[in-house]
Amino acid sequence: MAAMHVEHLRLQRVFDVRRGALSKTSVTNFSFETTDGRRCLSVQLPGHPRLEAGDPIAAVLTRAGHWQTLRGWKNLATHEISIRGQLDGVDALRMAVVTAFIFAMRPTAAPGRTLADLALGACGLMAVALARQQWQTWQARRLLENL
Repeated sequence: MAAMHVEHLRLQRVFDVRRGALSKTSVTNFSFETTDGRRCLSVQLPGHPRLEAGDPIAAVLTRAGHWQTLRGWKNLATHEISIRGQLDGVDALRMAVVTAFIFAMRPTAAPGRTLADLALGACGLMAVALARQQWQTWQARRLLENL
């Protein structure tokens, strides 16, 4: 697994703030400039975090300096934490039910069995991707809580 990178910054200016919903989650899209002159465009966080000039921030990125890989954010003034990619129990249950259904309906005859095996393989790949996402979410939360 790739290491997480923690970046500390202070917001100088926040602009292009758009709060809304993406699927079933509320999100905030925004851009910002830091006191050391960095400019980051089109950053997305879940929920409606406080975004005010002067706030000190700690951010967890999966690739250093690449803000599209933002996993989590902690406002050090308010101690508010926002984490991206967090799945709830319903998502995990949905994946388990689909996998169980495909496995239960798997035919014993060769033609239909190949298609069912492909579907099970796709479910397995999705499960691995979801597990990786949850691992990164857990790592980001742990790093931010310890700041």
